[in-house]
Amino acid sequence: MKRVVKSGLVLGAILGVIALLGLGSKAVSEINKGAATITIDVIKKTQAPVLFEHKKHQERAGDKCITCHHSEKEGEQPKACRECHNKEGAKVALKDAFHKSCKDCHKKENQAGKKAPEKCNECHKK
Repeated sequence: MKRVVKSGLVLGAILGVIALLGLGSKAVSEINKGAATITIDVIKKTQAPVLFEHKKHQERAGDKCITCHHSEKEGEQPKACRECHNKEGAKVALKDAFHKSCKDCHKKENQAGKKAPEKCNECHKK
């Protein structure tokens, strides 16, 4: 009887470790996190490019890619924004997607007492 209980505890511990390690699904460390900084230049004809600090935003989001990459499921390799929003017939154009997502998040951050840029020239630096 003691042996069965011990075996069950060992099996439970092993399954717990497997669950914690995320085996069976991609762990965040396995996903290509992309460049530390990304130059966003989709409206370079009218505005200076944005030097997007991708790594800092990932850290602020707790490495939850889905915070910005809304169409991916947790654990999937995120696509670059332009892969969906730059296509013919996209529901939301790339520029509009950046502006809505970035501005909305920055407003929330500022309302929470954090500092995030909201003016054009704070992101589009010449």
